[in-house]
Amino acid sequence: MLCARDERLEDLLVRAIITSGAARAEDLATHINSRQETWSLAATYKALRRLVDNGVLVHSKGRYYISQSWIFALSNLIDQHLEVPLSASGGDHLLPPPGGLFTWRYTDLRRLNSFASNIILVATRREKAATIYSWSPHLWFNLVQLEHEKHYHNALRELGTRVMKVVGGDTPLDHETAAVLTKSIVTTHFLPRKQLLPRNHYTIIVENFIITMKLQRKTAEAIDTLFERAKDLASIDTRLLLKLFRHSIDSSILTIEHNSESAAQLRGKFVGKSG
Repeated sequence: MLCARDERLEDLLVRAIITSGAARAEDLATHINSRQETWSLAATYKALRRLVDNGVLVHSKGRYYISQSWIFALSNLIDQHLEVPLSASGGDHLLPPPGGLFTWRYTDLRRLNSFASNIILVATRREKAATIYSWSPHLWFNLVQLEHEKHYHNALRELGTRVMKVVGGDTPLDHETAAVLTKSIVTTHFLPRKQLLPRNHYTIIVENFIITMKLQRKTAEAIDTLFERAKDLASIDTRLLLKLFRHSIDSSILTIEHNSESAAQLRGKFVGKSG
């Protein structure tokens, strides 16, 4: 259910309730039939009853609501899935063919980073990459996903892959967040007041693949502010940190491009700037 190639009436009803809030069956039928093929009111009632019986919806005083228990369970399942590295054979469909480009949009930076880590691991396994190259204006993900980052780097170590990481900041917080990286596989270079790639791009080169997390410019600027203000981890602006990682209306974009020529040019930038 949901995101299937052919949406059923139940899928349409869930989407309608999420976008419109609590609603009556008649209102939902009108809403759906204004955009989709015609469904009878009787069919709408039957589908709503199935959703209530399955714990997806709650019915109260003639109105239907999304079950918060279902939402929380689904959200927790998504988080657990993203924290488990994709198997060597289970993620190849996420990699585009030569010359291809895949794109995903995220409004949650934690899930964006978790999914990006999995994409990187899939590409690294496919390419058998000895070294991958990473541009990070700041290591913001280490502030809230430290355990995830440790698992990610451990997975790279098991693959025998090293990371050449270029960090675009040189603040005390940049150095403190970098200090927890696995030094046996990660070589970190700081480029104060220099720009290897755009300030709102977090880019990883895995042989012929280019993986980029493109943040909203306002988000990137807020991350800059957070790192400039903090003298160390203990003095982080908590309000600003929470603002960064709460659900955002504007999407950040994750792309993976299969382009050997562009990847080679970017690797040259890393080698030249890190010296």
